Amino acid sequence: MSQLWCNLAELAFVGLGYKSLQNQFYYLENDTITQYNIEKEFLKPLIRMKDIKLSQYFQKTDASSHLFICNLSEADLRGSRALRYIRDMAKRPSAIKKQSGEPKTIKEALEAQGSGYWYAPKAKMHLANIWLRKAFDSTYAPFLFLEAVPFDQRCNYIIPRQNLHWELLAGIVSSSLFAFSVESFGAASMGAGALELPTKKLGEVRVVDVRRFSVKAKRLLIELASIAWENENPVDWRKSDQPGPCLRQLDHFLLEKIGNPVPLNTIYKDLLETCHSRFLLADDKKGKVKKKIERDVELVADAIIKGVRPLLDGKRFPDDFFSSTDESMSFDFENQRLLIVKSQSLLDHTSLIISTETDPNRFLLDKIFSREVAEIILRALLMGRRKFKIPTNKGIAKSTLMAFKPWFKSIFDKIVEYCQHSAVGTRYEIELYDVTMKKLNLHSDIILKELFGEFTLP
Repeated sequence: MSQLWCNLAELAFVGLGYKSLQNQFYYLENDTITQYNIEKEFLKPLIRMKDIKLSQYFQKTDASSHLFICNLSEADLRGSRALRYIRDMAKRPSAIKKQSGEPKTIKEALEAQGSGYWYAPKAKMHLANIWLRKAFDSTYAPFLFLEAVPFDQRCNYIIPRQNLHWELLAGIVSSSLFAFSVESFGAASMGAGALELPTKKLGEVRVVDVRRFSVKAKRLLIELASIAWENENPVDWRKSDQPGPCLRQLDHFLLEKIGNPVPLNTIYKDLLETCHSRFLLADDKKGKVKKKIERDVELVADAIIKGVRPLLDGKRFPDDFFSSTDESMSFDFENQRLLIVKSQSLLDHTSLIISTETDPNRFLLDKIFSREVAEIILRALLMGRRKFKIPTNKGIAKSTLMAFKPWFKSIFDKIVEYCQHSAVGTRYEIELYDVTMKKLNLHSDIILKELFGEFTLP
């Protein structure tokens, strides 16, 4: 019996899909590509879960996203639209999950990942005809492509070894025997009933060893699998208690090849019960856990706020960062809600337009300031201030900003540190950070080194 089984890794190379390290930079949607008119030579189609039709085995190769791949120097990119995209994105903030300590820009975060041009891709792109989820719900079927394609990190690739045809492996991982094996090796620790099968563990899943099949048996396996792929939808074990007749034929063939150790209906019954038990347990826990986590996050956020509120309230920005004798200008937006602020840089000056969501065509402010003065206005608004004074002298404004930035950085570092080491754990770090910033009335873009574009302020 043992000779008829093997680890999946003996038949195929198994690995993780494309991991970009900064999706917001590398994954481009059509609107971004159109906006920058990026040259096609720097774009590679990338399949993502949103491109997948779960109700079928074979998938189309049409990708809604593209991967930005550029290995040329900036000197060689002069005059290209790709270079404009690179420079525009360089100073934007990376996700908080990618940071530790001081907030990093996308450029800084990617520079820390390795040598070479910071914008060059860090991961290798793998092309495969067979892709499998990293986490399964009640459908175990693979995603199949007639042409080998790249997929993002939500899936694992399966690429045959030893001159095995990819359709042989596709037939194996489409069978109910493989689904049952996955249930044996996976873990339901992700919650929501999902069955997690990490990339390293996937290679250990036991499968029928098709290397021992005769040429005729291999052909029949592909024929039976093809009939199932073309005539049936993947089995959803939440809605069905057994596969359709085509997949049953494939299962029967494979079970017969390994000596019929158990009846086929027993496999279906056990697979159904195992799958359902995951969801029953998850549904029971879901409501309780969600309420508890929400309550815990709120409590921890309140505790963090108690620690940093005195520091924030110790000084009013910008009023307390320049002398009362300096020439100044006052602003009062206290009675306005949902401010829309548009900022556009013009050499050493910045245009500021402020309106409200209720009346976007009536401008509360429409004026050009020196870059430093405009930045003070923006940062004051992002700090939650609605009534404040600003220095109008460019030099005083510059010194005001120089005093503000280290002061605020020390406070922000404490917020990030408290969120990273909180009692709710790293899994809820982002949620805790968002709740804390909202309660402190701090806009998330306050950490940006440069402010431009449009901001909506509650």
